[in-house]
Amino acid sequence: MFNRTLTPCCKAIVLSGALALAQTAWAGRVILNNDEWTLSNHGFSVATASTTTFAQNLAAFMNVDGGPCNLLVYSGNFGLIGPSLNATLMGGGCTVTYGTGAFDAGTLSAFDGVLLGGEQFSYDAATLTAYVNGGHSAYIAAGTARLAYEDAAWDAFTQSFGLDFGPSYNGIIGTLPINGGHPLLAGVSQLY
Repeated sequence: MFNRTLTPCCKAIVLSGALALAQTAWAGRVILNNDEWTLSNHGFSVATASTTTFAQNLAAFMNVDGGPCNLLVYSGNFGLIGPSLNATLMGGGCTVTYGTGAFDAGTLSAFDGVLLGGEQFSYDAATLTAYVNGGHSAYIAAGTARLAYEDAAWDAFTQSFGLDFGPSYNGIIGTLPINGGHPLLAGVSQLY
């Protein structure tokens, strides 16, 4: 794990070469994952305790204002719509909405955070950037093989925060040990 300062107000952390986070002092939070399998039902089944803790930490981290947790899953990807993730988020007190319709400021403003992965539907990088700069959060699960040049498709958003997905596929597979001091990883010892 390494830290690097991007700007005086923006910090990025890269974890296990697979997960990246960005936080701007006046903005929300950006969480990037190299794969959709982490929060899939299979991910929960092979690293149950750690994946449950990670999902709970993720919901709390995305809920920047600390009020009631209200998340939008803007995806039809198996890694984000499975019952294990849903039960964990709802069990942690979050309201979870699933939809792939309008992707605009009015729709997104009702949510603390949005989880994206796979097909982009009506996704718009400028809208997502404004949403995060307005104090909300975004989680993107990449490496889904649902888009040609998936890395570049998400980079239109991520580069606004000094992050880059790199190549679409990185060869990272299996259950990996996790060791990091970030609150998102508190109590997490492994992830798929």
